[in-house]
Amino acid sequence: MFEPIEEASFESKGSDYLKWKTPDEIPIKSHRLRVMGTQKDPATFMQCYQVFDAEKQPHREKYVSKDIPPSDELKSHLQPNPFKPGELEKVQLAWVFTVWHMEYTLKDGEGIKDERPMIWSVHQQTIKDLLMSLAYNKSWSGEDEKGKSKKDLSRFVMQVSKEGEKTDTRYNVVGEPTPTPGPVPQEIVDAMDAAMIDVRVMLLDKEDPKANDGNPFGALGLMPATNDQENIRQLREAGEPIPMGAELSSVGSVARDAVESLKAAQDKQQSLAPEMEGKVPY
Repeated sequence: MFEPIEEASFESKGSDYLKWKTPDEIPIKSHRLRVMGTQKDPATFMQCYQVFDAEKQPHREKYVSKDIPPSDELKSHLQPNPFKPGELEKVQLAWVFTVWHMEYTLKDGEGIKDERPMIWSVHQQTIKDLLMSLAYNKSWSGEDEKGKSKKDLSRFVMQVSKEGEKTDTRYNVVGEPTPTPGPVPQEIVDAMDAAMIDVRVMLLDKEDPKANDGNPFGALGLMPATNDQENIRQLREAGEPIPMGAELSSVGSVARDAVESLKAAQDKQQSLAPEMEGKVPY
């Protein structure tokens, strides 16, 4: 279910994050993708306050509710607003979630195939509104037995496009009718599963042994201790939120040194990583 809490860019092949320019500063016109992150699995979707410092490094805090504002420490990293002299930039409220990326298109160019798991950080209200419009549309996101929307954005491919620059930037998000909306193909589920992503490590200090050096890819290979598995499984099946500490607690008997590469993490997936019921992300 894609149902965020109430609120008050892609590079060339090799990048794990969706952005809007290549490393050579070539603008990207659009992306084709499936949203795979879901609030039911906190490892794949989170909401956070986000600020970029003078070195363009992100600082984040978990978003809990509209009644809990960002800390003064986070706001201390705010930089001058380049478009409003004398003012600071605002703290961003971002949705950070997993996607299955399929293709990107450069300005006036052909689509370039690039199929793999990625992470998309969205703070633009226009994109958020368009995603929620699709989530509430039963024709796209599916209908449950009570006739309500499933809010399942993984059921279809969408195209996300960008036009303009700076203060004149415009975004659009549209669903694609082909292939017909439906369950995620198993090969995509398997690929997302193998990536072992946990976006919550992006909230941790890189020096934290549970942070996987700040890299969410392969982070599930570091957690949790095997004796926590049953409790986490029950929480997942009940649709209850899993406290961040439960899966980012001490690795216990799971030696961090054992996870030296993503391949090693993949080999340990069945015994260490919390599984999605039926291997379906929603």
